[in-house]
Amino acid sequence: MSQPRLRPRFAWHIPIDPDEVVRRVELRLGQEGTPCRGYIAAQQRVVDLRVLEADKHLWSPALGLQIEEDPEVEGGSIVHGLIGPEPAVWTAIAFCYVSIITGLLFTLTLGVVQKFLGDYAWSFWIAGALMLSMVGVWWVARAGQKLAAPQTLVLRHFLEEVLQVDESQRLRTDADPYRE
Repeated sequence: MSQPRLRPRFAWHIPIDPDEVVRRVELRLGQEGTPCRGYIAAQQRVVDLRVLEADKHLWSPALGLQIEEDPEVEGGSIVHGLIGPEPAVWTAIAFCYVSIITGLLFTLTLGVVQKFLGDYAWSFWIAGALMLSMVGVWWVARAGQKLAAPQTLVLRHFLEEVLQVDESQRLRTDADPYRE
């Protein structure tokens, strides 16, 4: 298994019509015993798969799919997938990074000015603390990815089962970090 990335993406070229892909996912989501729930925008060919409410925790993943026609294969599709935390968690992580980086820019600028003026550059201490907090946010996000990995595999296996396309037919166009 390769190293997971923040919000990894994948793209599969499959020999199934895009509308048929959406229809298959919709039918399977409607059946009893489905391991996940989903939201479908059939006209736009967009599917959002989530973990069941009973199994959901803070780091539960979401698998967003966008299906388009494959211009190289008649009747084929390209399924673009984006794996990540649910939007609220992703937004909180992004907000933390943006806030820390903004604080770093401010405190480093202030520190350079303090040094230039010959004063004690106390703001460099704050910049150091902000860098440590950025490492902390990164560590928490990585721990969340590890906690979400089993549920991510559930979503992936669901998609593979629905599409019923074996590995030899499915061409991955970029790194696939959640293969077993």
